[in-house]
Amino acid sequence: MKVRTTLLAGMAAVFLCAGGCAHDRQLRQRLDVLEQELADSRAAQQRLERRLDEVQIQLATLGRRLAPPPAAVIEGPARREVPVATNGSESAGEDLDEEQIASLLDEADRLLREGRRDRAEIRLSRFLERFSGHPLAARAYLLRGKIRFLDGRLDTARADFKSSLAHTGEDREQAAEALLFAGRCDERLGHLQEAKNTYLQLVQAYPLSRQAAEANKRLGVIR
Repeated sequence: MKVRTTLLAGMAAVFLCAGGCAHDRQLRQRLDVLEQELADSRAAQQRLERRLDEVQIQLATLGRRLAPPPAAVIEGPARREVPVATNGSESAGEDLDEEQIASLLDEADRLLREGRRDRAEIRLSRFLERFSGHPLAARAYLLRGKIRFLDGRLDTARADFKSSLAHTGEDREQAAEALLFAGRCDERLGHLQEAKNTYLQLVQAYPLSRQAAEANKRLGVIR
């Protein structure tokens, strides 16, 4: 009788454990499903935000193309108005003062620091579309290049760093940073000779910069 009671108790424990384990598996499966749904929802939201920004850029571009060009008055006997020739690009001011233009770039920089690289890249592309001839374009190219570098888009990142270098004036820090990242792109792409040349250019042009110190380290690795 005692043995039978013990067996029954053992069987009950097994059944209870089996039921509990099955319940735990169901809970874990349900949690996995919920986590996946949440991830899908976040991805969909990010895609929607990117699409909205793209639409805004397209609308702004279309509005500028459809807007009539300003007219200039030519003095003379006939005195008539003729349209001013345009090349399809806007002037750097575009009715914004320098502080407002800088604030547009600062906003993109803030998004980048927050880790919102997709939105930051859209803002930077919008800035470069509007103010490609502005002195701050060099910084915009540099920031967008860093985003693309982090995302592994090395060819386009390298092009941005080269553009930043071409637009950089007297800002030695910015020029050194553009050279360093251009070299890192070449290095990761397997273009080791190009990377060496870029690092050497950086070391020779800005020998006391922190970027030159990093370039020397990279030269020691890839030699």
